[in-house]
Amino acid sequence: MILDLVIWRIINQRPDPVVRVTRFLLPLLVQDHEMFSSNAGSAGSRYLVARTDVNHPLSAYSKFGFELDGAEWPSVEHYYQGMKFEEGEIRESVRTANNPAKASKLAKANKKLVRKDWSQVRQVMMMRAVYTKCRTHQSVAELLLKTGNKQIVET
Repeated sequence: MILDLVIWRIINQRPDPVVRVTRFLLPLLVQDHEMFSSNAGSAGSRYLVARTDVNHPLSAYSKFGFELDGAEWPSVEHYYQGMKFEEGEIRESVRTANNPAKASKLAKANKKLVRKDWSQVRQVMMMRAVYTKCRTHQSVAELLLKTGNKQIVET
């Protein structure tokens, strides 16, 4: 609950992409985060990430699974798509999809059943997934810190 409130306040204060907002929480995740400050990019520079790249740790499709809300999620994309639905069969089908693209396709096929508050909670859901992924996988948190001040742009 407290994590949700902190994330919600950060999102409302900064309109940056959700992945970039997570950077504010990363010093809590990585012990020696100061060592990455020399790698910070200049203001205005960009760090490009293909959203569907299963091999890039910062991609929503990457296979860095995590436990959240009482279930194991294979990727951020699985969680994000699954949370569009109330608990039940559709959410479970999305969670257990063979790959992130299949999870996304299942969610799109059921778009009429998306929870009514989705537009209000979707950023929080993405933030929770990225934050938990970074808490679970130190290497992902370190890579995110290495992007410094660069704007992370999904391609």
